[in-house]
Amino acid sequence: MLRGAILIMAGLGLVGCIQDPNNPMEGLIMSRHAPPGPGQMIGKPMYSPGQQSTATAAPSPVQQEPKATPPSGGGQSSYFMDMLGDLVADTKLHPATRELPELTDSGLSAMQEKLMARKTTFQAGRKALLSTDGALDCPLTNDLRWRIATGMTEPEFARNAAPLPPSIQPRVRLVEAVLVEGECRDGRPEGDFVAVGRFERVQGSGDLASTTIEIRRVEGTMRDGLLEGELLHSGRIDSLNASGQRLFSNDAVGSMNYRAGKPEGPTLTIADVIQADGTLGALTTKVTTPIGPRTARSRYYIGSQLQTDSTLVDGLSHGWMRLYEVQFLKKQHLTGKGTQQLCYQHGRQAPETACAAGS
Repeated sequence: MLRGAILIMAGLGLVGCIQDPNNPMEGLIMSRHAPPGPGQMIGKPMYSPGQQSTATAAPSPVQQEPKATPPSGGGQSSYFMDMLGDLVADTKLHPATRELPELTDSGLSAMQEKLMARKTTFQAGRKALLSTDGALDCPLTNDLRWRIATGMTEPEFARNAAPLPPSIQPRVRLVEAVLVEGECRDGRPEGDFVAVGRFERVQGSGDLASTTIEIRRVEGTMRDGLLEGELLHSGRIDSLNASGQRLFSNDAVGSMNYRAGKPEGPTLTIADVIQADGTLGALTTKVTTPIGPRTARSRYYIGSQLQTDSTLVDGLSHGWMRLYEVQFLKKQHLTGKGTQQLCYQHGRQAPETACAAGS
């Protein structure tokens, strides 16, 4: 179904300014560019598991959504919401959209194999793994609550949201997290821990409003208040439109490493798109590899096909972003235009001269 077939990119952003490997805002910024071509994203996530953790989010400098907002759901921009209604049924995904990319780095290849096994386990026991039943009495610090629920701190979220146009600025409705396994010390785990977080954000207004809900299980280790070693996350990202219709979901698993509280080495996130009728859409992969101080290379795959390759500075697109044409559908006619380039500066699209000058 084309209605589900193009729902490829939820949760792992494609073209835009925000490129953090665990950034829940990725995929929300496409409307600031021209309508998508064959290799670009349309879509939104399904109702999330019916549990609430007990923590209450503290007042936040990030724009907050009033409590009287419409029910939760998910989404990207209004352009893509409109497109969903125009799609025609009975189109089949190309087999390559369900294949894994070949990662030549042996460490990334081993991580890919590990995450695929974790995705299978997560999807088989999602309800239990995301449950907060028996959560420990451990009110977490604001920074840790944000990192568990969103994959970043509140200041990082605000910084990454800054380049977005006012019409799609996310409004935070809920950020909460609870410790379900581990030892609690001063609002933080000590040693190995398991936590579950929930994050809700709203975009747009009126009939174009959409809400995304993400529930994440995070497993890792903290020493003296600092993350140490591998941090694994497994979660469901759900999206609904303004009227509460379920559009699609993402089941995502990821891995990153920390040393003394600082991210270290590559990150990998793999996600299944789950269509509104419960069938599988595309398999997506996001790889982020450090290439220098504050700088990383980000690659995004639809199945085995590379779709974007870009440079990040402080988590924001900076420099050339290369877009490759991708075979989404079995009967899709490729344009043959090959690679296209967009220039970004500090997360905002810029004239090509800015990238040509190497600034």
